[in-house]
Parts: sequence; C-alpha cells; structure tokens
Amino acid sequence: MPRKSQYQKLKEKAGLDPVFAAEWKAKKSAEDKTRRDAKLTPEHLAARAYRREHSEEHRKAVQRAAEDRRKAKRKAERVASGRKMLKEMTPAERKDYNRDMNRKSALKEAGWTLESFETAKQKQGNRCAICKEVPVQIYKDAAELLVPDHKHTKPPIPRALLCVGCNAGLGSFKDSPEICEAAADYLRRYDS
Repeated sequence: MPRKSQYQKLKEKAGLDPVFAAEWKAKKSAEDKTRRDAKLTPEHLAARAYRREHSEEHRKAVQRAAEDRRKAKRKAERVASGRKMLKEMTPAERKDYNRDMNRKSALKEAGWTLESFETAKQKQGNRCAICKEVPVQIYKDAAELLVPDHKHTKPPIPRALLCVGCNAGLGSFKDSPEICEAAADYLRRYDS
C-alpha cells in the first residue's frame, strides 16, 4: 500500500473536523495568495489595486475592448469575402442589395426560399397555377411577375405561384373554396 502524503493526511483530517477544515482552507488560501503575489511586479500589483478601486470603469473598458475585437474580426471576414457594407456601396449597388434583401424577406414570410421559388417557376412553365397565363408586367419595378401563394397558417405553407390578379382574387374570396364555388355558380348563372 502506497504511503499517504502529508497533504492527503491533512485533507482526510479536514474531512473529519469542519472547524479544522475551515481554518486549514483559509491558511492554505492565504499561503497560496502570498506565494502568487510575491512573483508579481510592483506595476502589476498597482494595476490590480487600481482595477479593484475602479471596478465599474474597468468592466466597461474590458467590454469595449471585446466589442472592438469582434468588430475588427467581422470586418476582416467581410473584406476577405469581398462583401461591402451599405455605407461603402454606390447608390445603384445599395438599391440592388435592398431589393434582394426585401425579396428574400418577403419570400421567407410566405414560407418560400429563393430555390423553392425558382423550382416552382420552372415546374409551372412560368405560368399562373390558376389561369395558366404567362403574366404581364403591371408594375414598372416588379422583380417578379409571379406571386408566391401560401396557406395562411403559422408557419405559412407554400402552395404555388400565381399571377397578381389570381392572387388578389383568392385574397378577396378569403381563401375559401365555398366562396370561390359560389362565385363560379354566380358567373355561370349570369353567363350569356
């Protein structure tokens, strides 16, 4: 059986006697602190004392330095990837960027992605899913002629691509099949 070190004997004794354990811990901690402090330079000790006196200022300075490092890292990554910040873009680049970001955001709100939109567009042959017509450009700055339709649930469920007129019609009929059928019956009744 290996011999127990003096440290192990003291540790066992500390486990048996709580008063001795507290005294021993405090003594050990003080010895360790004295030993560490003896290795420090006077400048380091003065800096430590200053930080203790001005703890709030020091904490804020540390946070500012960390934020500055994060900003510098993000900027380096952006420069390496070739991306520009909005303030670095020309007005034309900014307009294109904002249009693309707005497009992505609008598609995301409707439950679509750019990839799923393009796939549906090819699958439908660039035609409306209801009237089967190729849509014409109504708005001068329209990015797309087809509108991504979705079921109005949380989260939204993509359905198909529609022309502006058919999409507005579905909205007017409150996405209700009963109202759409009633409208179809009405039109058939008064068809001359």
